[in-house]
Amino acid sequence: MKKLAAAAVAGLLTALALTGCTRGPEVLILTQATDGSKLISLNTNVDGDLGDEFVFESPMLKDGKPYGEMFGTMTKVGELGHGTDPHREDRLLNAVFDLPDGEIVVLGLSFYVPSHPALEKQEHVARAIVGGTRAYAGIRGEVITTHNDDDTYTQEFRYWK
Repeated sequence: MKKLAAAAVAGLLTALALTGCTRGPEVLILTQATDGSKLISLNTNVDGDLGDEFVFESPMLKDGKPYGEMFGTMTKVGELGHGTDPHREDRLLNAVFDLPDGEIVVLGLSFYVPSHPALEKQEHVARAIVGGTRAYAGIRGEVITTHNDDDTYTQEFRYWK
């Protein structure tokens, strides 16, 4: 009986090790610079309608040095009161981080002040990492976006491969 229990525990530990569940996520921290960022509003209505979209690109920095770019769209998908805050509207972000060793693809819903393209200062938003290429093939996890006081954004990727 002891041998059977020991074999079961060994099998479970092996399965956990093979799936990566026994170690924490890898972390990559990038800063989205304000210099060189481009934001285009495709809104056709001042009040903002469902489907209105922002298209953007931003250079990324790692340890203060250039480290790829972020390209994305943000689309209004919900009216006021549909999310967790009745004074905010729902927006869907689709973004690709084009980095020197591959791409990371991000998708997520977040809640914004109407007619304002940015998060509030020091606000954090978590979004899903849904895929990647090359060094990031098979990636899964999340990215935490923080709007900093100096108008930059910190992108903290927490992921497993």
